[in-house]
Amino acid sequence: MTQANGHVTVTQPGSSQPDRLETAVDINDGDTDIEEELSHSCKQVIVPSKSQVLFYVSTSTNLRLNHQGSELQVTDPSDFPLLDIWSENVCDEAPFWIIESYGRRVAVVTDTAPRSLLSFFIPFLRPRRTVPTFSIIDWNGEVLGYYALGSDGYEIQDTRHEPIAKAFCEPDPSGGSTWRVVCEKNSQRQLAILTPDGRLSFSSEIALPLKLLLICTLSRAVVNRAAPSCFPFFR
Repeated sequence: MTQANGHVTVTQPGSSQPDRLETAVDINDGDTDIEEELSHSCKQVIVPSKSQVLFYVSTSTNLRLNHQGSELQVTDPSDFPLLDIWSENVCDEAPFWIIESYGRRVAVVTDTAPRSLLSFFIPFLRPRRTVPTFSIIDWNGEVLGYYALGSDGYEIQDTRHEPIAKAFCEPDPSGGSTWRVVCEKNSQRQLAILTPDGRLSFSSEIALPLKLLLICTLSRAVVNRAAPSCFPFFR
């Protein structure tokens, strides 16, 4: 920030080019709110649209998946935020996951098991399922695919519930876990890998729908959260 001739010149942080983002404000003008002016200017420059975010995600092969507890965030390699991911619960129901980009809905992950009114009030009457399955629905209400929880990882399915890939965990020498996603028909073909430090890499030929499906699956894989219950004595 420099001051000259009664004006303040602001340069975007991290930029060596002052003409990237420059705002002149008359500091002698009592009618000008400097903080509001700068906030407005920065928002116009650094907040991308959902289309821009999705285009970047679709064309990038290297992202990051940062998480703390049940809160996750997909960023670019320099940690610029792209997608926010979190879960919400309704009593003893399985959590549904929300994926947004700067407050704009991108996808929702929900449990596919039917729920009856009676099972809501009496949880132990719910049918037990051997393979819990979750659907991924995009911002247009279209199903992108499914993933199913298994004993040795996750089975990723297309819109017809046909298996197309599987995600599994490998111990890492550093003490963390590496998640790999490989093609169902050819286990030698790796589609994605998530390292313990959050680096998320994709195969270059993956299109956006499958990439979102894999992001949702891996997000679920790295989060371990106990669902709150309205009837804890039934758990």
